[in-house]
Amino acid sequence: MQEQVRRPRPHAAGVPSIHAPVACSEPVAHLLNLRCGDHVRDEASKPLTSNRAVENAAITFVLAYEQAHGREATDTRGGHAPADVESDDRVIEVKAFGMSARGNDLWLETRQVDEARTNGRFHLYVVDNVRQGNPTAFRLIDLHGDVLTRLIERARPQSYVTLPFPVGDYDAAVAGEQ
Repeated sequence: MQEQVRRPRPHAAGVPSIHAPVACSEPVAHLLNLRCGDHVRDEASKPLTSNRAVENAAITFVLAYEQAHGREATDTRGGHAPADVESDDRVIEVKAFGMSARGNDLWLETRQVDEARTNGRFHLYVVDNVRQGNPTAFRLIDLHGDVLTRLIERARPQSYVTLPFPVGDYDAAVAGEQ
């Protein structure tokens, strides 16, 4: 049985292509313009109102990006994977930002930092400008290699506790029945 090689689809003349990742240690920003046959389209350009919608849009965008670059990718959220997406040669944590990620901290779980330190296949994809809803205006920044190592060296460990806030307690608080 012959192994199939997945190749990026050719783009029509005059349509911007997806920029291939550059093999270097500097972060690479990709402005993607995905068209008709791709998984992400710009038809539904309504602003996204929830954090979950922003995250889902960014993951869909990354899956399409990986496919466009000939890599088979899978959404691994909800499992026990160390990151959001598993691709042929990459383990990808996706950080979605509604607006620009410029100047913001990138929150990673301890196990993700450990994975980044020990797995040369680990990539941190920052997808920003998502909340506006139009995938053609999303920006993908691929942090990996020396750049990611340098960022991790400057990491500041944080600790927090999550408090459940049941609907009944919320409703009582809003109604002033505390």
